[in-house]
Amino acid sequence: MKTNGGGICDLISEDGGTPYAVAVDPAMCTMTVVDRYPEGPWSNVNQPIISSVTTDAITLVNFQQTTTSTMRVVDMIDLQNMCSGSSLWDLAVITTEAVYFYDDKESMTSGSCKSVPYSTMFSGFADLPDITHWKVVLVVSETYVDVYTDTKVFRWEIISQSLQVVSGYPKLIAAYLNEIKGSAVSYIPTDPTWAVHRGTLLSLDIYVYESSKNQFNLYTDNQPWELSFAQSDTTPVNQYGWPINPWTHLPPNTVALTAQDHQGVDFVGITNDFNVIFYEIKDQYLMSIDPNVTIQKLVF
Repeated sequence: MKTNGGGICDLISEDGGTPYAVAVDPAMCTMTVVDRYPEGPWSNVNQPIISSVTTDAITLVNFQQTTTSTMRVVDMIDLQNMCSGSSLWDLAVITTEAVYFYDDKESMTSGSCKSVPYSTMFSGFADLPDITHWKVVLVVSETYVDVYTDTKVFRWEIISQSLQVVSGYPKLIAAYLNEIKGSAVSYIPTDPTWAVHRGTLLSLDIYVYESSKNQFNLYTDNQPWELSFAQSDTTPVNQYGWPINPWTHLPPNTVALTAQDHQGVDFVGITNDFNVIFYEIKDQYLMSIDPNVTIQKLVF
């Protein structure tokens, strides 16, 4: 290929088939790749390459554009001693690619201390499904980690720097929720977004959020036992008359949430665009003061 002036190119020789088609440009001699791939057209990402034939010729090559990562945050949990034997208040962000550990909530904006495959951390159950079938993960009573899947719930006991399988699990989701409530539940979330245990109202309160319905589902071992409500609904109360909806200011695109203080006042969450939510409940009983909400970028 050489230029004959005025941006016109002459094909000198062709050794076998060529993927190039001659193109006319008023300023230069160019070649463009002819798409020959059976999968369909490539993305039009033009990358100039200097030709080895002549200095005034440029080849425009169409490269297939890479897709962005499909990593999904499944949920996050609060643990202890996962970064080191002496670290406390550790956090674990569970994704479809790995589990990332953080020494404290502040480090979530600077980077994790380490990461491990989810199969390394969550082991011991022969019938544990692939993580793509996990719905939510939560810590209960600072003692257990529960993985809520399509059909069952799996449980591990929290041991220093590891998890240990709890006998009697997995359980069907209905049996798991019935055990929390103490009787048969009337509604079972089929596609929850996140779940969290809040332990500040003198009862076992498990919140399960469904973003597709914008609905919060509460299962508790005291009145009201079971309740579904919208984010804006501040009327539900428990047996003591305390409001049970602390989520009025939580971003609607939250996909993970846990109680960083192991109690249920100081929460940490993640949005679907990988921001960290610091959600501090200021009045844990009467909710007379709005929560303090800060959002920063998550660093893996």
